[in-house]
Amino acid sequence: MGTRKRPQGARWVSPPSLWTWAMAGLRRWWDTLKPPALHRPGGRPGAMDERDHFFPLPGPQPMKSLLVLPLLLVSLSASAAMPEVDRYVQEKMADHLVPGLALVVIREGKVVHRRGFGELGTSDPIIIGSLSKAFTATAVMTLAEEGRIELDAPMQRYLPANTFDDPAMGRVTVRQLLNQTSGLPAEAPRAEAHDASLAAHVAALQGVRLVSTPGTQHVYSSPNYQLLGRIVEVVSGESFADYVQRRVLDPLQMTSSSTKGAGHVAPGHNLWWGWAGPSTYRWEPGRLPTASIVASADDLARFVLWQLGDGPPILSDESRALLQRGAGKSEYFSYAMGWREGTTAGVPSLWHGGAVPSYRGAVVMLPQSRSGVIVLTNMSTMFADHTREIAAGVVASMEQRPRPEGFRPLRQVYAVVAAGSLLLLGFAVRGLVRAVHKPGGRKWKIIGFDLLLPLAAILAAPRLFHVSYRAMWEGAPDITLTVALAVLLGVVAAVLNLVRGPDTGVGSQRNPG
Repeated sequence: MGTRKRPQGARWVSPPSLWTWAMAGLRRWWDTLKPPALHRPGGRPGAMDERDHFFPLPGPQPMKSLLVLPLLLVSLSASAAMPEVDRYVQEKMADHLVPGLALVVIREGKVVHRRGFGELGTSDPIIIGSLSKAFTATAVMTLAEEGRIELDAPMQRYLPANTFDDPAMGRVTVRQLLNQTSGLPAEAPRAEAHDASLAAHVAALQGVRLVSTPGTQHVYSSPNYQLLGRIVEVVSGESFADYVQRRVLDPLQMTSSSTKGAGHVAPGHNLWWGWAGPSTYRWEPGRLPTASIVASADDLARFVLWQLGDGPPILSDESRALLQRGAGKSEYFSYAMGWREGTTAGVPSLWHGGAVPSYRGAVVMLPQSRSGVIVLTNMSTMFADHTREIAAGVVASMEQRPRPEGFRPLRQVYAVVAAGSLLLLGFAVRGLVRAVHKPGGRKWKIIGFDLLLPLAAILAAPRLFHVSYRAMWEGAPDITLTVALAVLLGVVAAVLNLVRGPDTGVGSQRNPG
């Protein structure tokens, strides 16, 4: 049988496997960016025993008459004593395209180093993301000490106005919310409006279904702390913002911090094809308990010093120790109450990270030596947790340990992003030019592969990458914009081919004579 000839007037059409190949390749590339375990216990993964990795804090010490002046004097005198750490930080900032970073190092209960790099100083506040959870846990524990909350009581006792479709929600306790063992899914729903209230976010959980039996499994889910924040409001009779400000921030003299707004924060950035550009993210007042508290590195140092046993008596030693005792067992750590308990660079530690689309931070505490590291940046990306990597590297330098393996440098990642964006847009423009000058093609292929398949890929993207469309735009606006433009150009080209061009499919040409 001879080779089949292409009918006269037929146009080149993208092969059916193009989108499949592209999506599979993108997924494989995405998997290469999964973060290494920078904080993990020694020995067999998952074998960590909280008794082996929890170290009680020292007994109460006399409160310093002033927190601010000693911190500044000690840190200024020691700021030139850590050149190796500074060089490491600057190297990582270059690797990860970070425009500004604030670093504070605490050693044996004293701030020994504080420095701002680039656009961010240690007194400049940012939105600290999930580092907010430690403040929420502290607020809950103050009410527990007063006998107004029982940790092992069902959380719904304190939220009588809220109903939930899943009967298992009635068995979730306050302690399970704190330890993230409630069974709430990681992608639980939340209110759609950007300025939605905390009450609205909690109401959005009415139809949620638990993914595990309460108390049996650690599943990191931010709505756990939204529920806790709402409990604080109902029990205290104050807004969450007012209560945390009065009971936690003010006693610690965290004067650069705020629960009332983000108008004074340092400018945040997204990476646009590798260049630090304006951020599309806006502060979310209804997510204070889990992501929206504002603080500077200097203020977080005051909070860490209190966590290490030096500061005003916000909580008893026993309650503070409970905040730091891991209970929600995971593969590389045990979740406490707003902290993860495990090791960092082989050293027993408590840590947590925080990220929103334009800011990122990490805090590591070493209870044995009453030491800590705070790293904040005015940039965030969905491809790497650079603050977690830098904090772990600083701990390794402090403890004279090998530095853990880091993430792939973002300058390499964004070189691929920029090249891929140009290539994708180039193909889209080429297709549009063809459609303008020589429209046509097999209509079933145009409809199936040029219209329906891209639409299906867009609809599947949130499930494939486990992020919402809004998170895509706020976290990776350059990629989102590139894909949107490419799809738009492709749709325009497909419409031109359908409307203006002949159908070149088999049987569409009338035989002569």
